[in-house]
Amino acid sequence: MNLANKITFLRILLIVPFVALLMQRSPSARLGAFFVFLTASITDYFDGKIARKRNEVSNSGKFMDPLADKLFVSSALIVLIYLAEAPVPVWAVILIVAREFIINALRTLAASEGRILESVFIGKVKTAFQMIAILVILLLLITGKYLFSVYYIVLLTALLSVYSGVIYILKNRDILDF
Repeated sequence: MNLANKITFLRILLIVPFVALLMQRSPSARLGAFFVFLTASITDYFDGKIARKRNEVSNSGKFMDPLADKLFVSSALIVLIYLAEAPVPVWAVILIVAREFIINALRTLAASEGRILESVFIGKVKTAFQMIAILVILLLLITGKYLFSVYYIVLLTALLSVYSGVIYILKNRDILDF
């Protein structure tokens, strides 16, 4: 396993302490959750950069990197709904998670045909926005000043997620039979 894939795998492992810290509901534990999520977000940038620099881009990395992102973002949003302390709209999270399942299914279909689908730029923007949005929500949760801003942050994230999903599907529509 190359270094970039190890970093990606570490990001998946960080989900456990992130969720455990976030569930504790104390400001210090939540600050810890914020820093774990921040670390995971930063490693998302560096694993790809390292893979390209070392010429270690692999099919497993192309598969695992977006999967790690999806797992981390989905875990964060689902726990935020569970906590019910900030107004995270369930329907928006369902749209975000559904988009991830649909794109993953498209990637799986492509793989069954021997193709590896590359990420599209808007998908990278979407992931960055999701991570930034979650970091902002975590900070708002720590300070207790979330009001309606959380709702709008998640709404924008859902809209960007759906838009990027549509673009991804259109770009790769030749894989679909319909």
